[in-house]
Amino acid sequence: MDWLAVGLARRELQDLEGAVDALGQAVAATPAHPIAAFAYAQVLFETGREAVAAFERAVALDPQNPQLIRTYAAALAAEGQVEKAQSILLDVLA
Repeated sequence: MDWLAVGLARRELQDLEGAVDALGQAVAATPAHPIAAFAYAQVLFETGREAVAAFERAVALDPQNPQLIRTYAAALAAEGQVEKAQSILLDVLA
């Protein structure tokens, strides 16, 4: 099964719990897939779960993706790591 496609479709349909499950399967099946890693981190963040570790894995796979870095910074701030979030954003702007 194409867990990434299922997860993205479920997210699009606002079935965020289903998206978490499917994208978790996608990451487990293809841990080096940058889109799966980003999508999983994003849906964790959107559902209010701890997402920083998932974003860190995604950034390691795709360090030049500005949307990923911006959302990672938002997750850091949401989890109380405001200074780290600001530092990351300032590095991107430099």
